[in-house]
Amino acid sequence: RVFVETGVLPELQGYLFVRFLALFQGVIYWGDLTGWTLLNALTLGVSLIPLWYTCRRLFSASIAWATVVIFAFLPLTWYEALHLGGYALAYLLLFSAMYAHVTFSERRPLMAFGVSALLLGAAIASKDAFILFVPWCLLSLLWLHRSNALRAVLLFSLFAMCVIVGWVGTSADSSVVLRRIVEGGNTHLTHLYPDAY
Repeated sequence: RVFVETGVLPELQGYLFVRFLALFQGVIYWGDLTGWTLLNALTLGVSLIPLWYTCRRLFSASIAWATVVIFAFLPLTWYEALHLGGYALAYLLLFSAMYAHVTFSERRPLMAFGVSALLLGAAIASKDAFILFVPWCLLSLLWLHRSNALRAVLLFSLFAMCVIVGWVGTSADSSVVLRRIVEGGNTHLTHLYPDAY
């Protein structure tokens, strides 16, 4: 509501998530809790589609179905489906990043790294807690390409730059976000685990 009325993003919300909600403010009345819950639940439901395709491509259809069912019945998933916390959109972007990487990695590896990193950056812009995936992605990338150090460093750099572009590029005012990151003045953006969980 604050973003739509004033144009200023709240400090404690993911930038992309707030902008996502603002897209629907003309259709769903702000006081309509059922409408906003339905939007969040639908977004979380749609996020299971790229998860299923990723697991099917990596393993089999039965493992994909088992993964989707287990994820769907997790208590945290039910909680996030009913609360507007930013996780539903972040899951959609995260699972889309996984699907993009699995789909394009064999034919076009650089495109796979770029697209998946941009989507991961957008997931971070939706919910800051997903920043924890970045170091592990980068370490696994260095480990997988340890035989060719130059290639590992180049892919590491490409992935890191694309994550930053996806994260900062989806924010409302990229210069403000970059300034806060560099200055370190806002602990919410630079804290290691900035989530309530």
